[in-house]
Amino acid sequence: MLNADGGCRGADYGRLMTTTASSPLAAIEAQSVMSPGLVTAPPCAALSELATLMVVHQVHAVLVDPGAPRLITARDVIRAGLAGATCASENVPEPPSVAPHETLLTAAE
Repeated sequence: MLNADGGCRGADYGRLMTTTASSPLAAIEAQSVMSPGLVTAPPCAALSELATLMVVHQVHAVLVDPGAPRLITARDVIRAGLAGATCASENVPEPPSVAPHETLLTAAE
């Protein structure tokens, strides 16, 4: 028989919740999962070119316009494409960033 909250009457169950203090991400520095070097593209690059660069270089982001740098992620390319953009200079938001010495937990926040 089920209780109002969907649990079985008399059954022992609980919810496991993690806290930031016990997260394995708190012990891993971002630099340990970063790739060396940068893949760059001009600000007028087509979104399809950015996607190709990401696949070829096996990265998830490209630095656009090294003179006034912006990091464009694979997710940004998809969102911009769905919004009707065709090149890197259109409708691409500024993503958050993280320093190499910061933890992955900080990056996830």
